[in-house]
Amino acid sequence: MSTTQFMIETKTQFQNQQASIQNLEVQVGQLANVISGRNQGVFPSQPEVNPKNQEQAKAITLRKGKQVNIAVDLEKEALEKEKEAKKSAA
Repeated sequence: MSTTQFMIETKTQFQNQQASIQNLEVQVGQLANVISGRNQGVFPSQPEVNPKNQEQAKAITLRKGKQVNIAVDLEKEALEKEKEAKKSAA
């Protein structure tokens, strides 16, 4: 590798590092603006009502990719409970 080629590569790497540092400075400035705009002593978002008994979830996807359909499972449980109730009543 010649000295000229080494100098060119070094200069290119230095310019890339300068650009990266400048991008980081911009991002830190943006984060500082967001943080300073928040109200102190207040949570960052409004609390949500507990979705218990509201049946908003229609399906669940597990980590393995398997989908669980809650509506179908609930219907099966209801049918099983009806069958058990009929058996115990008879």
